[in-house]
Amino acid sequence: TSSYAWIGTHQLGEMRSVRNKVAELIRVPMELAEDMQVLEYQKGQHYHSHHDYFDPSFYADPALKTGANRFITVFFYLTTVHEGG
Repeated sequence: TSSYAWIGTHQLGEMRSVRNKVAELIRVPMELAEDMQVLEYQKGQHYHSHHDYFDPSFYADPALKTGANRFITVFFYLTTVHEGG
């Protein structure tokens, strides 16, 4: 588990250059991307691998059926490691 925050496109500022670098790296326009998410992990917390996929036929709500599955995730690790990694 972790603490997290979303950085919306209306909050871009300095994040514009990060989004541009991601678009260049993955060769996909950022207009197709969701907002960026920032996570913080404390000692003992960790990232659980999972699938960002859903089958729209499992959801009765028509609004959910128009959603799209993630097809790529980009991670940036920002940390100061004193030992162990």
